Amino acid sequence: MTIEFNEAFMSTDKMLKGSSVVGFGASNRTPETSRVHKRAARSPRGTQSPVKGLSRACVSVVRKDSRTYEVFVKGSGALLGTLRGAKSGKGSSYSFKLVSEQRSHSGFPTQKAAIARMLEKI
Repeated sequence: MTIEFNEAFMSTDKMLKGSSVVGFGASNRTPETSRVHKRAARSPRGTQSPVKGLSRACVSVVRKDSRTYEVFVKGSGALLGTLRGAKSGKGSSYSFKLVSEQRSHSGFPTQKAAIARMLEKI
């Protein structure tokens, strides 16, 4: 039994990556391999993380005067804190102060953002 050497599979080009033998390697695949037509893995869908504290639907906002608002819990009527609005040439900003805290938290562009942060801190 004799084995005949066939030079058709050997290449005289430079070596391909993934192989020390000229003409063979990982990049020497035919275009119809099973990996070519597969779709790339998709990233998982973005899920919202749960928000701490009360939900916005659990509180009511009552206007006390032109700049001050009070935030109450619906049902029990307990006072959570106060909101203050300020208007300047740059626009409006809001701050809140919880009943349980001494300091005021400021720098919110909208009343909605201030209330959302207030409810997270409870």
